[in-house]
Amino acid sequence: MATPAQRTNTWILNEWYDQAVAGTTGGYNAENQLWTWGNNQYGGLGQNNKTNYSSPRQIPGTTWAKATGSTTSAAIKTDGTLWTWGRNSSGTLGQNLGAANALRSSPVQVPGTTWSDISSGTYYMLATKTDGSLWSWGKNSDGVLGQNQAPANLQGRSSPTQVGTDTDWNKIAAGWKRSYVIKTDGTLWSWGMNDYGNLAQNDRTYQSSPVQVPGTWNQVATGWYHNMLLKTDGTLWATGYNGVGELGLNNTTKYSSPTQVGTDTTWSNITSASYASAAVKTNGTLWTWGRNNYGALGHNNALPAGNQSSPKQVGTDTDWSSVAMSEDGATYQTFALKTDGTLWGMGYGDLGALGQDNQLNYSSPVQIPGTNWSSIKAESRGGLMALKQF
Repeated sequence: MATPAQRTNTWILNEWYDQAVAGTTGGYNAENQLWTWGNNQYGGLGQNNKTNYSSPRQIPGTTWAKATGSTTSAAIKTDGTLWTWGRNSSGTLGQNLGAANALRSSPVQVPGTTWSDISSGTYYMLATKTDGSLWSWGKNSDGVLGQNQAPANLQGRSSPTQVGTDTDWNKIAAGWKRSYVIKTDGTLWSWGMNDYGNLAQNDRTYQSSPVQVPGTWNQVATGWYHNMLLKTDGTLWATGYNGVGELGLNNTTKYSSPTQVGTDTTWSNITSASYASAAVKTNGTLWTWGRNNYGALGHNNALPAGNQSSPKQVGTDTDWSSVAMSEDGATYQTFALKTDGTLWGMGYGDLGALGQDNQLNYSSPVQIPGTNWSSIKAESRGGLMALKQF
């Protein structure tokens, strides 16, 4: 057997071993595992049961690429197939089952093999395909599916339905009765509920089809009634409800158009929950603000103390890479990844949401067992999912 050609400083030891045994060179395929834990009331953890788990458990398969959801979960594999499981309220599973509140406690495939990205909102889903088209299904509250329907005729969808005909959709953010999507040219579009100026249109008018938000944008994070928005120049902006300072503007004023948070140009990753927000900067620091229920802001305190109306740094570490927030009613968890592949959580620990094999609350970051974590998706109702890559 020929000895594989050497490739200096590109593979770890296990990859060298696998390739040598196979007698091949190059083309090593990483293993992508999907793990879940926490609340499993509707089978959203994908474990073929409705048992809650207080520590991470793997969903079968090693080709998972992206994941989202909690009570209704969805994930895309590296082959472009889309899978859903959990609660089917209003047809959220996309399985053409109608609006019946059926359950699937393990992954079931949605037709198609060219899915690219997926985002879970409240009883609905947004997804893109590799051709840049945008699709929606589930409950159509306030026109959130983007199907250009009149208020009196808001019909839901139990299987994926294309939004318009454009093929340049890129980054998607499904939220509480409203949708945000960024196109490949950096333009941002919003539609759905607009009670508090959530759509960033400088009004409170509901929209059932995409409407452009001025500016050039890189990322969007949706809370219940507020949004955090990141521009391509690294500036951070906010819009919507602001009852406890979740917009980070050092006040509790509502804003119906994007308003800049401070003057920094080094924000790189953002997330939001009901009444709280978090972000990572390019220097690896982690910042949180808003309501501090159960210590979810990670400042080693909890309500009634600790609410923040402007960003406050979590500790002094400078190796954070990304952050995500989960919520279950008025309870929160914050999860953050470090550059070394470790995963950390803080906040409400009921039903094992922090993955510590207990139900304790933590008001400062505590490490979740395991390494090689590559992404975390924290949605509502306390069900968590994270990807590992080997």
